Amino acid sequence: AVEYNFFPYRESATKEFTVAYYVGSLHNQYLEETIYNRNSETRMLQSVNINYDVRQPWGRIEAEVEGSQYFFDLEKYRLDFETALSLRVFKGFFVSFSADAAVVRDQLYLPKGDASLEEILLERRAISTDYELGFSVGVSYTFGSIYNSVVNTRL
Repeated sequence: AVEYNFFPYRESATKEFTVAYYVGSLHNQYLEETIYNRNSETRMLQSVNINYDVRQPWGRIEAEVEGSQYFFDLEKYRLDFETALSLRVFKGFFVSFSADAAVVRDQLYLPKGDASLEEILLERRAISTDYELGFSVGVSYTFGSIYNSVVNTRL
C-alpha cells in the first residue's frame, strides 16, 4: 500500500486529505458453493481510497470515495461513496448524520440457489444487487481522557 496526505502530518489531528493505493490478495472460504461453483478462492485485487476528514471543536466532516477491482476480471469492481457529519451539541455529546452509496459489481460470494423471504428479511443470505444506499442518524457521548482520540492515522 502507498498513501499520500496532502496536508502536513503535524495537522493530521485536525485535517486530512489522503489518497491511498493498495494491491494485494484476498482469500475467501465460503460457507456454501457460490454461483461461480467455488467453495474457496484467492484473488488479486487493487483498491484506491480518497478520504477528506476535518475535525474541529464544533464537530467533524468526512467524505470518502473508494474503488476496488479484481485483476482477473476488470468488470468485477465496486465503487463506494460515504459522507458523514458529526455536530457537537455540548462537551462530549454529538449528533451524527451519514450517507453512503455503492455501485456493486463484485459479488463473487453469492451462494447458489434461491433465497427464502425469511433469509432476505433477516439478512442471512446475500442476494444479487447492483447498488446499495444507506442513511443513518445517531447520537454519541464521549468521556474520559482528552488524549483518548489521539491515534496514528498513517497506514
